[in-house]
Amino acid sequence: MIDNPSKKYAIKSIPRDIVDYHGKERQVEMSNVFSDEESKDFDEYDEEQIQDMLEAELQVLMNMDHPNIVKFYQCMYDNNYINIVMELVRGIPLSDYLIERGRIPEDQSQVIIYDIMCAMKYYHQQRIVHRDIKLDNIMLTGLESGDPRDIRVKIIDFGMSKLTRGKKKINLQTYCGTIDFIAPEILEGNNYDCSCDSWSVGVLAYFILSGQPPFMGKDDV
Repeated sequence: MIDNPSKKYAIKSIPRDIVDYHGKERQVEMSNVFSDEESKDFDEYDEEQIQDMLEAELQVLMNMDHPNIVKFYQCMYDNNYINIVMELVRGIPLSDYLIERGRIPEDQSQVIIYDIMCAMKYYHQQRIVHRDIKLDNIMLTGLESGDPRDIRVKIIDFGMSKLTRGKKKINLQTYCGTIDFIAPEILEGNNYDCSCDSWSVGVLAYFILSGQPPFMGKDDV
């Protein structure tokens, strides 16, 4: 809960009609992360029950507490929007910093990747898969001093994330992620697990060290 009225927060507003429109799609996803004992005909769920499931996943995000992950504080509803109150991160996206520098020195890259891996280990332990690790979703602070040891990372935007409920493999039907960073098993439509995030971090590490993506092609696939 918000207990400091003078503190500044960021708010992400999600139109309710998007949740309603994708309700059927979310049912397919959720039916694949429940155990056999928990599973049932998800076509029977109404809009209110689907929203309850969404709220449950948001609650998992709000329970996360890690210095390298943006903090989720509260979720509020009105007639048109689901409003998520989050920590306000003052910094620069890793994508913008890479554009400024061309490529990022190894001593800075080590700090950045280390912080990302620490955050990833934490949210994987919470049974969460991010599914959209990319340059734009990494915020950097502490760059002003020029000392790599002062750099701090925040992973943001868990909009594509999924609670796996402890299952080793999850078969999600939604194509998600950003093309340069998507793991091959997702592109191929195969079952995948939290290691898809590790692939994305590997791509990101190559990207910031070299200034270009590891894979080049004539089209998007």
